Amino acid sequence: MKYQKPHLDKQFEEELEPLCAAIALYADMRCQVLFGCELTVTSVFREKTTDSGIHALLRAVDMDNDKDLTPEQKQELCDMINDIFVYDVGRKNFKVCKYHSVGGTWGGDHLHIQIHPATRQRIYPK
Repeated sequence: MKYQKPHLDKQFEEELEPLCAAIALYADMRCQVLFGCELTVTSVFREKTTDSGIHALLRAVDMDNDKDLTPEQKQELCDMINDIFVYDVGRKNFKVCKYHSVGGTWGGDHLHIQIHPATRQRIYPK
């Protein structure tokens, strides 16, 4: 796993919720095994603005690899994570991993991994 900026390694390793970090590490490991490249952490903590504030709670991480991964491969990684982890059983429309583009300040398309206190690993992954 790589870090886009030097301060992100400390945020990831010392401040990010442990389950979120573990899922991100899993995504990076799967990326290396399947596609032969690493993911790069592009955002951990940021102040709440107009978004949900999940990054401010240190329950989300953004990751990407534009150089080596196609959009289809990024979506495949995202689907794998969502097959294994459920964000919140009571809110099935929320996912642990989203592959999306937000544009603007935060950049282009990327994997957004997020957790909730109710996030669980599926007993029998899909």
